[in-house]
Amino acid sequence: RLHGDPLSDAVLSAAPPPDGRPADLPAAAARLAGVTALVVEDNELVRELIVTGLSAEGATVLAAARPDHALRVLGAHPGAIDVVIT
Repeated sequence: RLHGDPLSDAVLSAAPPPDGRPADLPAAAARLAGVTALVVEDNELVRELIVTGLSAEGATVLAAARPDHALRVLGAHPGAIDVVIT
């Protein structure tokens, strides 16, 4: 779930279950494990839908409401971003 003002940096706080996969999906559903995605979308509902879907597939997801916030997220993230979705 995303927290924060939709016009400010969004912070993803989604912790996978202890076994690392969504509780209601089989182990094979973690197809995006190891992938880091940055979602840049100003529509909060669309952003949450994308974040939820990617997270359910095992991806690490960063999110931002606007391009300038996405640049800050990129600068603050220590690892690589594999895909950017706008």
